[in-house]
Amino acid sequence: MIKSIIKIWNKPYPAMEEPKDNLWLALVFGGFVFLFLLVFKPFDFIKHQQDSILISAGFGLVTTVVVILNFLILHKVVNALFSADDWKLKHTFYASIWNIATIAVGNYFYMVLTSDTDNNFSELLKAVYYTVSIGIFPVIIILIYSEHQLLKNNQTKASKTTSFIENKSLKPITKAPAKDIIELKADISSDNFTLDLKALLFIKADGNYSTFFMDRSSEKQKIIKRISLKSVEEQIKKHPKLIRCHRSYIIDIDKVKNVSGNARNISLHFDEKLIVPISRTKEKEVLSAIRHDYKGK
Repeated sequence: MIKSIIKIWNKPYPAMEEPKDNLWLALVFGGFVFLFLLVFKPFDFIKHQQDSILISAGFGLVTTVVVILNFLILHKVVNALFSADDWKLKHTFYASIWNIATIAVGNYFYMVLTSDTDNNFSELLKAVYYTVSIGIFPVIIILIYSEHQLLKNNQTKASKTTSFIENKSLKPITKAPAKDIIELKADISSDNFTLDLKALLFIKADGNYSTFFMDRSSEKQKIIKRISLKSVEEQIKKHPKLIRCHRSYIIDIDKVKNVSGNARNISLHFDEKLIVPISRTKEKEVLSAIRHDYKGK
């Protein structure tokens, strides 16, 4: 039982990186609190207030502000401690519990300001305890359900794209031009080099450096040069087969062998060990490019 729970909690899950996603979630939290208090009026002081709509809206506003502040703070902490590519279900669970607890704190002090509620530490702890106790179960249910749905959707997309790739062997292959090369200019002239596109698999960013993963016959090679991935992207933009699929990767869509998916993202496989993730913002563009490319062959 414990092993099953640990396995579920360690499943990949998408981190909330996009500001619009964070804002949308904050508005949903605030709107839910407002409607819940307005309809059910669980506190006596709200029932007896003539401006119950205004008071309930205040709780909703406090909730929205707390969630937005949490995302601003958590985003910086997460970026410092974690990689979005290593984010798991348990991390979102911890962040959700933190959100619930801090919402309880914010709304407690709002209640103190708008009613005759006593301001003391024991009452604050009680408010946090009851709020977290009530909120933890729907959070668990929602997270497990959403992980299942995200996994199912991404696996379906990955399976369809892999089918396109596998079908390419049944169609004539367009040969690359004999001189399919790029002269890349690095940050220092001694690192300038000729990139053979026929051998290139993908490029990975590493600070001010880029690592070029090459496939030469039966041997895989890594070439490290002092050049940023942004500079590489600028110099290869005339080559439609080379696509930025992630903030840290540029790939050659012709070299992808198969595609896999989990709840967090979709990944591109160049062999059993060389696997590159697709960021959620690039997913549609990259998968469409792969499918279009193989449809046309």
